[in-house]
Amino acid sequence: MERSRLPNIIIVFLLLSIGIVPTNSRGQFLDHSGDSAFHSPRNADEHLLYDLNHLGEGGHCFDGSMLFVSQSVMPLAIAMPVGLVISGLSSGDNSISGYTIAASTVVTIGLQEFILKPIAHRLRPFHTIAGVRRLDSAASGYSFPSSHSAISWGLAVGLSLRFPKWYVIAPSALYALVVSFSRPCLGVHYPTDVLAGAIVGSAVQYLGYVVQQKITKKTEHFVTTTAKPFQPASFSIVLPIGQ
Repeated sequence: MERSRLPNIIIVFLLLSIGIVPTNSRGQFLDHSGDSAFHSPRNADEHLLYDLNHLGEGGHCFDGSMLFVSQSVMPLAIAMPVGLVISGLSSGDNSISGYTIAASTVVTIGLQEFILKPIAHRLRPFHTIAGVRRLDSAASGYSFPSSHSAISWGLAVGLSLRFPKWYVIAPSALYALVVSFSRPCLGVHYPTDVLAGAIVGSAVQYLGYVVQQKITKKTEHFVTTTAKPFQPASFSIVLPIGQ
């Protein structure tokens, strides 16, 4: 995928999500007091959720695999940037990619948990749809957008932009797809939650990449115009604060 096309693709998915979300039950986005009244699936979003949630019914292997993939997101979100930083420092290369990916992930989580979810106020499927199996006991709070989807797609986009090779892009995208697929299967997110999360995570990581490119150009200019050697890796420590 050409880098120049990524912003256009994000915009297209954003427009699609704007068109899809209003087809949901508006009651899912309102303020609720007490327990929600359960109802049967009544639109495309809810029907797809219900079907995905029951794919593993009658067998524990599929459900266990979905839960394992879903639970791997946060450890990977920590391990991958740390690995990039350590690799960059040990090889003498610029380790700024690890810092910017980590900073963008933190921004994504903050945006999701403290702004978007409280605004949307959408209850999780197992609170509203009759017969939905809740297979992830750790899921709490509101549903829209999906943070797991945002983080996994953000990591995939962040890696693909910095290392545009097929053997990086393909596994990263496949992992993000499986994580996104797992959330409705576990009964904790609607498909539109997953779509919105993918858009948010991808957009934030793309902006982080743009910031990194600008800072890298400035540091390269500084190196070529000063007699004293400059260490970009040291300068990049301020990125999590500046971003």
